Amino acid sequence: MSYSLITVAVVLVLAVLLVLLTRMARTVALLRHQLRTAHRQADLLKQDAARMQKETEHLAVERLPALVDTLVVRYPGVVVPGLADEALHGTAFEEHHNRVLELCAEAVERTRRDIGDTALATVRDLTSLPQSHLVLAQQKILEQMDRSADTQQLMELDHLLTLAQRQVQRLRILSGAWPGIQRDTCTLGEIVESARGRTEDYARVTYVYLSNTGQAWVVGSVAEPLAVALAELLDNALSYSQGMVTVTVEAVQAGYCIQVDDRGVGMNPSARAAAAHVLKRQEALDITTIAQPPRLGLTLVARLCGEYGFQADVQTPSAYGGVRAVLLVPHELITDAPAAPAKTDAPEPTRAASLAHTSAVTGPAGASAPALPKRRRRAPASTMPRPVEAAASTPAVPETLGRGIAAIGRALSPQSRTSPEGPSDDPHAS
Repeated sequence: MSYSLITVAVVLVLAVLLVLLTRMARTVALLRHQLRTAHRQADLLKQDAARMQKETEHLAVERLPALVDTLVVRYPGVVVPGLADEALHGTAFEEHHNRVLELCAEAVERTRRDIGDTALATVRDLTSLPQSHLVLAQQKILEQMDRSADTQQLMELDHLLTLAQRQVQRLRILSGAWPGIQRDTCTLGEIVESARGRTEDYARVTYVYLSNTGQAWVVGSVAEPLAVALAELLDNALSYSQGMVTVTVEAVQAGYCIQVDDRGVGMNPSARAAAAHVLKRQEALDITTIAQPPRLGLTLVARLCGEYGFQADVQTPSAYGGVRAVLLVPHELITDAPAAPAKTDAPEPTRAASLAHTSAVTGPAGASAPALPKRRRRAPASTMPRPVEAAASTPAVPETLGRGIAAIGRALSPQSRTSPEGPSDDPHAS
């Protein structure tokens, strides 16, 4: 009996041990499987970490520099690459990297905008007072001219002040301000002569005067901007050609065209396309994108066109082999001739008195000036240059700024003048 009980106990113990061993074997097998799985996952994580590290290096070495070249340096043809590892496409990792690029681009644009706005506001503020002082200085000179018989040196100084005022005016316009001078209605002929007088080498500009076009009246709010834009085109033509520059005004179905023909080498197709692109951008200057050296002449013309409603084009070759620049003044900017003032016994106002209402101001409510400034000086008629007459029957040019510029031409010797400063735009570059 005892022997049987011992045998049963041993069998039970062995059965229990067998069950335990079986369970332990299964547990060990499971643990080994889990360990192998963990090793595989660790390898995958290492691979993912290496892939992400490589992709982060790609972001820092390739993608961010390309973004800087595109947004800051503005190299042409630069494309910001995507992820280097295609396996990461569509993952959260790609989304996060793209967000980094977006934030960097946003920071660059916001910084550029803040810097540009601050700089342009500073330019507007710093140039307002000098422009007013230059206008006042010209008034003082013209007062002295009315009292003096020898005006040659005064005319030289007056012309230098005109050139200085033009540069200040350019800065104000490019910074988003208005030209700073408000005038009454005036004729296209007066506008052409005013623009001619704002160039340094004005003696090389020939204006083909026709009474039917030269006597077309332009609304006062556009007179000064149109003269500024035309002066820029004349300056370009003078700087990139050596011969005479011819200005004509032609009546067309859409309005009046002021054409500037130079005798330079012209523009190649890429230069014409670049000029057309500049003229399409009619907003205030972004100083953070200015090329070196600066080329701002056409940028200024484009902004005036967008602000005041006339159009500019420099893509047509001139009949002389150079460039034909055209300003189109639509009929909406043309008005009737002002009513003649009532006759009185009062003497004719002096040149200084006529300019008493011309002012350089910082707001749109500028004082009104009688057309464009008129210089009336005593001089021998034989030495007074006149605009080229298109026909023998064409009447003489009215006594306007044209005679003032002619007087300057009489007083200043072209041989004594320095070469003109090149304009900011190079539409003639080959």
